[in-house]
Amino acid sequence: LFLIVQALLRGNDAGWSSAQIVGSRISGKAGPGEVLVSADVVSASNPDSVRFLEIGPVELKGLSRPVSLYRVTRPTTGTG
Repeated sequence: LFLIVQALLRGNDAGWSSAQIVGSRISGKAGPGEVLVSADVVSASNPDSVRFLEIGPVELKGLSRPVSLYRVTRPTTGTG
């Protein structure tokens, strides 16, 4: 989703298509209830509101290089 928004803000129609493809490929790697994102999303996120667990580079159909993927997790809150 972030890549799609980024492409739209830049006015890049070709980027829109690429972002859709990458987003679709990433979501296809996610399991039930799991949210996966790319490094671009991680770097643009607020670390206080969300955490990421690196799962490593993953081959995605139609892309020449592996993409580093991260699992979105909830921030932990300390008690006591």
